[in-house]
Amino acid sequence: MPESENRFPCCKCGGHVPPSNDVAYFDAILTRQPLLPLTYAFCHLLPVYDEKGNQLCVGSHSRAQYLEGQPRDPRPEYAYKPEREQQFREAYEKLQKDCGRLPNQEVREQLYRDACREQAAA
Repeated sequence: MPESENRFPCCKCGGHVPPSNDVAYFDAILTRQPLLPLTYAFCHLLPVYDEKGNQLCVGSHSRAQYLEGQPRDPRPEYAYKPEREQQFREAYEKLQKDCGRLPNQEVREQLYRDACREQAAA
């Protein structure tokens, strides 16, 4: 499926959610639960802006706060925990790597295969 196809709209803004900025894929890598994308609503991980710099979607503050250049989530129930930062950044890096070389459906399948291998090795 082409990245530009708006098949899966964001649950917050209604815009297209590419796998490289999708909370479901991110959480699947982060938690090593490959079936999460099948149960989650699609949602932007990072904020989305138009060409003029206007914010189109807020993204997921609670997750994005662990990624470089993103502000902390001010909500107390999602307080920043420094010990989680490396895990979140590694998951994001893997997501970007996977999505850079795989189309949408293949991303889901690859996430599933990777997580199964990791669980079997543990």
